[in-house]
Amino acid sequence: MHYFSLHTQQDEHIGFLIMYPHDDSQNQSGDLAIKLLDSLPTRLREATKLLADWQVQAALSWEVSGDKVVVFDDDGDPRGTIRQEQLHIGNHVFILNDLAGNM
Repeated sequence: MHYFSLHTQQDEHIGFLIMYPHDDSQNQSGDLAIKLLDSLPTRLREATKLLADWQVQAALSWEVSGDKVVVFDDDGDPRGTIRQEQLHIGNHVFILNDLAGNM
């Protein structure tokens, strides 16, 4: 399991991202969950709208593809990528900080 804190490009903490590997995938695919902070400032609501939509998805998943991780929605459509500790959704970029070393 991979735990990340989720930040804006201005390093404002906005939530968490957790990646659960499938048991048989050897860490090549799995499920993904987003949890935004309950007390996000109003000024960040627009920037985090896409993440708020992801937070209520029934089933997000991820799969390693080359040098990146592709994130899929519950219909199996690609919705974003993770590369070099950055989450890319459309034109939005969010920073991921690995929490494994901090626990």
